[in-house]
Amino acid sequence: MEKSPGNSGPGRRPVTQGDIAKALDISRIAVSYALRGSTNVSVRTRERVAEMSEKLGYRVNSGARAMRTGSFSCLGLILSAEAASSALPHPLLSAILREVGAREKHLITMQVSDEEMILPGRLPVSIREHIMDGALVHYTHQAPSYVTAMLEQAGLGNVWLNTRRSANCVFYDEEASGRMGAEILLEQNCQRFLYVTRKHTRSQELEHYSVAGRRDGFVSAIRAAGRPVEDVVLGNDYEGSDMIADFVTAKPGKAGIFAYSEAGAKTALVACLDRGIRMGEDFALAAVQGQQIRIASYRIPTVYLDY
Repeated sequence: MEKSPGNSGPGRRPVTQGDIAKALDISRIAVSYALRGSTNVSVRTRERVAEMSEKLGYRVNSGARAMRTGSFSCLGLILSAEAASSALPHPLLSAILREVGAREKHLITMQVSDEEMILPGRLPVSIREHIMDGALVHYTHQAPSYVTAMLEQAGLGNVWLNTRRSANCVFYDEEASGRMGAEILLEQNCQRFLYVTRKHTRSQELEHYSVAGRRDGFVSAIRAAGRPVEDVVLGNDYEGSDMIADFVTAKPGKAGIFAYSEAGAKTALVACLDRGIRMGEDFALAAVQGQQIRIASYRIPTVYLDY
């Protein structure tokens, strides 16, 4: 019975590419090419190397490969430690993990506090020592300027998610979201319209671009249709929801309510139902979300954000 050198266990040394080369009577460089999937060796050689690697229990030495190639095959996902600043929907995280895996890389996630962003010595070691090839940065609301400064100082390549910047970013066309919301309500023969959003807890300058984008798209589409439209901003705890019910009952004609998010849609729905206002007859409701919005037994028409 042939004894494998193994790759773990007491007294066992790691299997090397040299061991694979010796077992197959080929050069070590051929083994290296084969393990990297290079076309410099034949398909048959790649198959033989893969079979022998499995048989001997060979495992890639990630540290040695990183030193040799300058790549850790790793991406970082940087989030704010403040929950309100980096809400990460599960579908978005799943999409990130799927795409990272498809590129045969792995992902490390970091929650960084404002204090850590300001003080370089407090940054996570993966950022300070560049133990990654680059980073995805996800701030639900606009990140303070020192976040950008920190990444520039660290010299870490980065792409921002869901943030509107001059370069290196991926973001939604939120004006299109607003126009789609208007189309939904116009199709339901609404005569008067209301845009509902929420005042963010942080300063106005940090307001996420989507708030104004959805509003602008919605308002422009409604006005283009020759209909009146109003705007209401609720408090952080959604106090003032009576304003929504008052709007619906103030004048004749079916009212159309477009909510920035599911939370706003819920506030509008409850406010109206508490007054005995009938959904579908007295008012229609639409909102933006990453998945179909359902509130109790009500299915809310939804403009989807495809994560």
